[in-house]
Amino acid sequence: MDVDEHIESDSAVEGHITGEELLESRPLDPAATKQVELMRVLDMAQCSARLCICESRAGMTTATISQCKDCLVTSCKRCGGRPTHNHAPYHVDRLSSTVFEKELKAALPMCLEFSIEEDDLDCDTLTENLTLSDEGGMSTKQFRFWKETVRCAMKDFLRFTAIKRQELWLVNYESTSARLELVLSPTSKPQWFLEFGLPITETLDVKVQGTGKLDPSFKSALGLQGAFAAERVWHTWKLTVDPDDAKRLDFDISGTYKLLPDWSTFLPRSQAGRGDFAKQDCYSFSSAHRRIDFGEDRPVVAALAKSWREHDGKGVERVHAYVKRHGQGLWA
Repeated sequence: MDVDEHIESDSAVEGHITGEELLESRPLDPAATKQVELMRVLDMAQCSARLCICESRAGMTTATISQCKDCLVTSCKRCGGRPTHNHAPYHVDRLSSTVFEKELKAALPMCLEFSIEEDDLDCDTLTENLTLSDEGGMSTKQFRFWKETVRCAMKDFLRFTAIKRQELWLVNYESTSARLELVLSPTSKPQWFLEFGLPITETLDVKVQGTGKLDPSFKSALGLQGAFAAERVWHTWKLTVDPDDAKRLDFDISGTYKLLPDWSTFLPRSQAGRGDFAKQDCYSFSSAHRRIDFGEDRPVVAALAKSWREHDGKGVERVHAYVKRHGQGLWA
């Protein structure tokens, strides 16, 4: 059966559009942002952050929220049973994550570019304070690679990719050679993290000394018999970094570390590996001890040698610590 197809001309379509004289032309600026006070943003970030793992990316639990007095981790009454924490009531005026995300996105630019002069990218002046050697430290080849990586990272446009809601808020920008991350945490100042490839690992020595009382070791707490049944480790560890070496870290990790055996998310301490994988476990220092999501990397300031394990030995020992330079710098 033949069907007659009727195609309207452009002039006929235009006849259906009326009120064009009422339209107003305005310039479109994709980079336009809304001015918002920083303290308002931080307050809204704290009120809308995820306070329990059950809230996921956008939910808000109706159960009572509590906070651990020791590690400051928050959880709801239904989820706070395991692992054990030193709970206390936590009160905050909650705000919908959707409301804050809309407010935050309106205040953020969709594209960023570093305002930097070409002379500022002249990294050759840094060689005056560097010892370039293929035998140790940074080699000449590594420095050339580092210099080119920095130049690419500083010149590329960084485009907005996502806003992530966790126990804190993360804003991500990415380019072909770098990643910029804004961290809005309720417990610290806003921080910018710029990451780019930098294949350098530095080594420094730290002083470690066990103090306080002795607790059952990881193996003893599991109930292993024989030589492990009476195994003990120090409850508190004092760590000291030389002031000159501390300058090479994002922040000084010197201090006294108290064992919290009930707090950990999987198994106490780092001895959760099996077979040869256990040899790769090490103690690390991070600015974020929260539970991280899949695909997220924990920022590591430094890590102790893989061979070091907690023990009950007396006296001060020197332990190697490693700082991996993957191009992560702290901007506050």
